[in-house]
Amino acid sequence: MTVKSGDSVKAGQILVTPDTTLVDAQVAQAKASVEAAHTNVDLAQANLDELKQVQNTNSISIPSPSSRHSTTRQAEGALAQSKAALKTQEY
Repeated sequence: MTVKSGDSVKAGQILVTPDTTLVDAQVAQAKASVEAAHTNVDLAQANLDELKQVQNTNSISIPSPSSRHSTTRQAEGALAQSKAALKTQEY
């Protein structure tokens, strides 16, 4: 606190300065989660793209890319959750 009980104050004088350490840490953590989720989406998409390319160029039988689609969608869902958490922390 900038002033104590009973002190005289002037109009516009700062009375309290909030400690934002915890909130700042939570925002930083949420930002890190968003970055990690972006990385996971990029990796899942790259894996899916690679599988599709191999499937198109080889005559051998390759399992369906549906599990990779699922992984990509899960990563995108985690990204959306991380972004929502960050938005909440920033307010």
